[in-house]
Amino acid sequence: MALLIIMRIPILILAILSLSCGAVHQFAPPTPLKHNGFQSNIVISYDFNHFTPIPSISMNFYLGLGKNYNFGFGYQPPLGVSHLTLLKYLKKDPNKYGMLNITVYDVFPTLGVVKPNMEIGGSYIIKDGIRYSLISGGLWVFLNGNDPNALWWGYFNPTYRPYKIRPYIRPFFKYNLFYNDFRFGIQNYIGLAKPILSNDLRKTHQARRPIIRYRDIDRIEFNQDKFDMIIIMKDRSTYKIVDTYPYDAWFPLPEDFQKLRLLAYNKAGSGNYYYVMSYDSMGTGGKYELHGFDILELNLENIKQAYSNQQDIIITIDNKEKDRAILRKVHWYINDWSIAIGSWTR
Repeated sequence: MALLIIMRIPILILAILSLSCGAVHQFAPPTPLKHNGFQSNIVISYDFNHFTPIPSISMNFYLGLGKNYNFGFGYQPPLGVSHLTLLKYLKKDPNKYGMLNITVYDVFPTLGVVKPNMEIGGSYIIKDGIRYSLISGGLWVFLNGNDPNALWWGYFNPTYRPYKIRPYIRPFFKYNLFYNDFRFGIQNYIGLAKPILSNDLRKTHQARRPIIRYRDIDRIEFNQDKFDMIIIMKDRSTYKIVDTYPYDAWFPLPEDFQKLRLLAYNKAGSGNYYYVMSYDSMGTGGKYELHGFDILELNLENIKQAYSNQQDIIITIDNKEKDRAILRKVHWYINDWSIAIGSWTR
C-alpha cells in the first residue's frame, strides 16, 4: 500500500501542475537587448476565468538580435514551449517610445490548455528613472472549435479533422510595470472565456450516450468505495460514477480538462457533471481493466428512479437551460482578466 501511494504522488503533482497552466504573461524587456544579449524572468500568474484552481508558473527567455529587435520564447512546466515572440523597439525618445510585437501561442499541442493562437500588437513605453510602464494593446486570433490547438496539431497529425474550426479575432489590453527586478502585469483578452466554455458544453453533449439495459444489471450500489454510484452488470463489468476527479484511477487527458472548467460555473439547473468509468471483467480473479472514461452530465436521482421502475438507464442528460445559465455567468469584464508578478532571473 505504501508503495502504491508513493507511485501515485508524482502523477498527482503532474496533474496539479498541468491544471495550473493559465494565460501567458511575458514581461518582455522594456528596452532592446544588445546583440546576443540575454534576459529571462520567472512569472506567477492567476486567471479570473476560474479555469485553473491554482496560480500558473512559467518562465520567459529573450535574446537580443541587434537593430532594436528581441526574440523571446516561453516555457511552462510541464508542457514545454508556450510562445514564440518577435519584438521591434521604436526608440526615438529615450523616455517615451513604442514597441511592436507578434507572438504565436500553442507552439506545440498542450494538455487541454487554451490560449490565443496569435497576437499582434504594440506598446507605449514610459521610462521614469528605473521604472518602466508599458501600456499595450492589439488584436489576438484564435481558432474556435473542438480543439483550439488544431492549428498546430494538424501539422503533426494530417488525419486530424477538428469540428467546425472558425477563427476569432478579438482585442486585448495589457499593462506591465517594471521596477528594478520586480514586475507586475494585468491583462484582458476580451471574449476568451465564453467560447471556451461553449466548446466544453458542446463536447460534453457530443460524448457517447451509454444505454444500460435493465435486464443486464445485477445490482446498483450507492456511495460505495468513494464513488457516488456503482452499477454492476451480470457479466461482471462495472460502471463507476464519481463527481470528484479520480486522480488515482486515471491521469487527465486533454478532453478531460473541460470538466474542471465546467465545474467552476456549474451552479444552475438540475444534474451535474460526473466522471463515468467503465471496467471490463477480467475473469473470476476479481481483476478489472479500465475500458472507458467519459465526462457526462448526469442526474443520479433519475438513474435511481429508472432502476426502481425496472427501466433501461441512459447515463446522460441534455439540459439546454443549464447550458445557457452557465454561459450567462461569464462576462469579459470579470472573467477575462489575468494578473501576474514576476522577477528578473539572469
